[in-house]
Amino acid sequence: LYNQVKGYRERTVCIEDKTAADNLRLYCDTFKNQIGQTEYLFFNRFGKQLSEQSIRRIVNNTTEIIGISKKVTPKMLRDTLAGNMLKQNYSVRQLQSFLGDKSLMTTEKHAKTI
Repeated sequence: LYNQVKGYRERTVCIEDKTAADNLRLYCDTFKNQIGQTEYLFFNRFGKQLSEQSIRRIVNNTTEIIGISKKVTPKMLRDTLAGNMLKQNYSVRQLQSFLGDKSLMTTEKHAKTI
């Protein structure tokens, strides 16, 4: 799955979990007409790109539903993924490519905080 993000760079999103992949297929099948009319895979009721605030709200609502009391942010999810990739012996360059970071220094900075 590819998506375009700030700076018009594409980022690859790997979905290894079968349930998540099945749910994404179901979502795409359900909303195929709307997806065909917009440039976004996930969009608001007006067919526009989800705002950062909307994504934070989705993450907050989801963590509440599944019973996580600690505040979770989209950045925390990204950093957790990056940390797990490093623990699985991905190189910093591979991580940079996967995360879509323009600068290797940015990736290295994230890697140090993990």
